[in-house]
Amino acid sequence: MTGAPSYATDAAGKDHPSFRYGMTEEEIPDKKNRGEARQVLMGLLYHRGGMNGREIGEMPGIDYSTVSIARKRLSEKMERDGKLSGLFREVESRLIQE
Repeated sequence: MTGAPSYATDAAGKDHPSFRYGMTEEEIPDKKNRGEARQVLMGLLYHRGGMNGREIGEMPGIDYSTVSIARKRLSEKMERDGKLSGLFREVESRLIQE
């Protein structure tokens, strides 16, 4: 993930999104992974990483429109799910601290 922000972690790495989702760091952006973890990563890269949809899509080899749809779905999920919204804000705040 060249140019992408790293995630702040505690000593055990438990604050890293890959730990929270039970995946390795490499598995989250994988094209085969269409889940919430990838949506969170895309949202963070867009909002805090300064990347556009095309740049984000190049990482797992997907089209920019797929990134846009994933980010929209994440936004809709966060409106309904306070826990997910809290997780996103928590990880986002840790990125800001770096």
